[in-house]
Amino acid sequence: MNRRLRILVHSYVPVFPFHDGAGMRMFHITRHLAKRHSCDLIQERWDWEAKTKLLGPPDAPAQWLESHFRRVWNVHHGPGERLVYGWVWRSKELQRLLNDLAIEESYDVLWSGNDTLPLYLRPKLYQGVPVLIAPTDSMHLQYKRQILREPSLYRKFRLGAKWALYALYQIRVMNRIKYWTMVNEVDARSMKFLSLRSEIRVIPIGVDVDYFRAREAQRDPGMMIFPGTLGPHSVNEGAAEWFVSAVWPLVQRRRPESKFVIVGRDPSPDFLDVCSKVRNLCVTGYVKDVRPFLWKAGIAVLPMRAGAGTKYKLLEAWAAGCAVVATRLAVRGIREAKHGENVLLADDSRQMAEAIVNLIANPSRQTALGKSGEKTVRGSYSWEEVSSQLESYLEELVGAGSSSRRRGPLDSSGPKI
Repeated sequence: MNRRLRILVHSYVPVFPFHDGAGMRMFHITRHLAKRHSCDLIQERWDWEAKTKLLGPPDAPAQWLESHFRRVWNVHHGPGERLVYGWVWRSKELQRLLNDLAIEESYDVLWSGNDTLPLYLRPKLYQGVPVLIAPTDSMHLQYKRQILREPSLYRKFRLGAKWALYALYQIRVMNRIKYWTMVNEVDARSMKFLSLRSEIRVIPIGVDVDYFRAREAQRDPGMMIFPGTLGPHSVNEGAAEWFVSAVWPLVQRRRPESKFVIVGRDPSPDFLDVCSKVRNLCVTGYVKDVRPFLWKAGIAVLPMRAGAGTKYKLLEAWAAGCAVVATRLAVRGIREAKHGENVLLADDSRQMAEAIVNLIANPSRQTALGKSGEKTVRGSYSWEEVSSQLESYLEELVGAGSSSRRRGPLDSSGPKI
């Protein structure tokens, strides 16, 4: 399809400037879409933005939104909103805006980078306009893994109740939308179980390969890095705690000169207290730019023990040319991850320590793994490749009904919500 589409983009988090991985994903994909299509943006805004550090975007001009979108609406969440299904804050302002746009505007397709938009869409208003939602992670896998690892029976019960509410939301609300994308096949299969009528296509997340590429890296073969946002009960801090307690002592015993750097904001006081007693271990807290750490470290360790979705940290480590040692969960959903070729996989603490010790002793092996990972991410996970896949799918959805649809939001033909 060669015609210019009118696309209404919805994001549950800010696209510019962004604070998290979801916002970063929307930033890169919409930048690509805006090159060829006319895009309007609705981005939801939150009080927590003032309390968190910005992740980016790097080197983007202050007028970035105006240069990429025809119109932008900022919907601010505030007091008086109702929490539905235990996790979605329903905005009356967003409801009114979507109702008005359905009457006033003529969009070819609606694309939401998450799974909250179905709560607001009224099928009779948007009848005939293809809608695509993109829930990134399977919350079913998230809750299941958290429950299995949670020692407290009380917290297990609370997590189970949240899981049940999310399942109810998926059945009653998300299933109104036929077309979905997920970031990997594992999460797609998990979500499909309660959404048999939905068509779920896998479109992965990406990484800015040129931004992370190490041009003149002076690596320390004995330095390891773990990047990720920390905090109490976070999967990243849980992974780091396991590595520090179960793996790092084994590495230090055989390679006492080795160093471990944990780069991530919001570490909990308890975690910092534990790490302060460990030799050759540094927790940086928030850093403006993680790249210098990735370029200096010989090895990136990803000891994930919980969570779902595809981990940005794996793709970023590959793009930076680091040798990666990871659990199988950390690379789950990445079909291109090959043990011994572009990553070393180990779920057992002794196996992981052995893999790290051997890499420290063999810098040339580190370099080979890093180059293989960089080649993998450049070929399959650049933002250009990911965005092109999504653009093709949007064009496909519009084209499926274009022969019988007139341009307008009240059509009754074409793909239905």
